[in-house]
Amino acid sequence: IPEAALNPVLYSSFKDSLQQGEVLSYGVALENLTPYPMDSMLVSYNLIDKSGVQVNLGSKRYRPLAGNDTLMIQYDIPTRTYPKTNTLFIEANPNDDQVELYHPNNLALKSFYVSPDNKNPFLDVTFDGIHILDKDIVSAKPNIQITLTDDNRFLALDDTSLVEVFLKMPNSFNEERIPFDGTILKFYPAEEVASGKRNQAKLEFKPTLTDGDDYVLTVKAVDKTGNT
Repeated sequence: IPEAALNPVLYSSFKDSLQQGEVLSYGVALENLTPYPMDSMLVSYNLIDKSGVQVNLGSKRYRPLAGNDTLMIQYDIPTRTYPKTNTLFIEANPNDDQVELYHPNNLALKSFYVSPDNKNPFLDVTFDGIHILDKDIVSAKPNIQITLTDDNRFLALDDTSLVEVFLKMPNSFNEERIPFDGTILKFYPAEEVASGKRNQAKLEFKPTLTDGDDYVLTVKAVDKTGNT
């Protein structure tokens, strides 16, 4: 009967402190201690979060493990929804996926800490390149530039749901939400943040207004972790 075992002494890759949104990349050696071959190796990954709730992260099937062979398993775990202290639970050959001599050496527990993202993003609005004051006069066809910037370089501002633009028309008590149509209101997502670029999304709003009337522009925004 074959016998597989996790062997972190032979190879282990694990970062125990991360920023929220950073990907945890876990790696460890899985070796066959016998000359008897095993089929493609199934490994399951579970997470126990800060509240003690177990979350199934999925499983992955790796190549077959020949007799006296070693396999380097690797798995990436997103941390966006798992702030603070967590424990990763790894199990090779779960639920007796294939016949094996001994199972306890197929298990591993690894604790790690995810620093919560508590910093709010920064919102900036200009009219034709100018920061206006309340009640200022603007063009009837202004080019309104809206920028949303966040310090977190792991959670890109790449979704229109993060920003809401409202315009209150003259003689109206209600704000009208402006839809992203690609013409009047365009969204330019933050891209390639992980490569070192600034995490900044941009919006371009080009309304047609009436001369002599009063309007109110309201912009609301959050980052990927909900900071407003």
